[in-house]
Amino acid sequence: MNGLFSCCFDECLMGFGEEKYLVPFTWNQLRRHYPVRLLLTDMDGTFLNSAHKASAANVAAFASLRSHGIIPVVTTGRPRQSVIDGIGPEVYERMVPHGKGPGIFMNGSVVYGLSGELLYEKHIELSDAEQLFQALDRIGCRDRVCGYNEQGIYCEEENEFNFRLHLEYGEPRPTVVEKGQLPKMKFNKIIINGTDETTDKLRATLEPQLSSGVKCVRPLTWNLEVIPAGISKATGMQVLLDHLELTRANVAAMGDSENDVDMLKKAGVPIVVANATDVAKRAAIYQTVSNDESAFAQVVNELLLAQAHSSSKS
Repeated sequence: MNGLFSCCFDECLMGFGEEKYLVPFTWNQLRRHYPVRLLLTDMDGTFLNSAHKASAANVAAFASLRSHGIIPVVTTGRPRQSVIDGIGPEVYERMVPHGKGPGIFMNGSVVYGLSGELLYEKHIELSDAEQLFQALDRIGCRDRVCGYNEQGIYCEEENEFNFRLHLEYGEPRPTVVEKGQLPKMKFNKIIINGTDETTDKLRATLEPQLSSGVKCVRPLTWNLEVIPAGISKATGMQVLLDHLELTRANVAAMGDSENDVDMLKKAGVPIVVANATDVAKRAAIYQTVSNDESAFAQVVNELLLAQAHSSSKS
């Protein structure tokens, strides 16, 4: 085994099982890794605090990274416009001037390149969507479904479930379409909102009825997202790596939830926030502070300390 990664492998095994030991993320841990050139960050629960806001420290850290040779990348289940609306256009402009920066959106279904150009987009096949909606009709929860694409968010009813992400997370207001229209539209992801308890039951009932062309992920405790099979933040990451001619060893990734797991497993430096779910923690090696403590800024500080230390020795 390559000596550079043997320490990381040992750390993974050290806590293998239900109670995994996570190493506190500090700059001296980076001695064991290739130089970080890309920092991927989830948004909700990671970059954003519990009030779904971006701290001034996180925004400043994101904006400063490129001048240090590290590219920051918003990596989220949201569409790009949802991120812009959620944190505010002025804040997003500080982070990604003129929109000219990479991003991985809708859990890897949409990827933008270094200049903000569209690199990749994957929709749910209409036949797979039709099977999903038939299952939702049988289950009786068609009224709490929203479809997402880069043009907007769509639902067939205005209710507390379909508008929750708009009201609490600042997502764009869903457009209400005529009943029966959603299965005919092309979406990158389709979400079903509910409560913690109903989502537990829904997943167990819905997944066996889905086609092989889609899969479920659960970014929040009270909703499910259905996305194309084979798509994840990790596949979006690979699209971006090919575009930038980098390798996974050059990637640090931050996350907190189930839809971050594949990305964390593939990244050279996988980091979870202290408030991460158990499933996300089992996919990581390192842990930093919580999302309410400007975790992103903390990680950036450690990355820059490692960079400065490396420069002083060369």
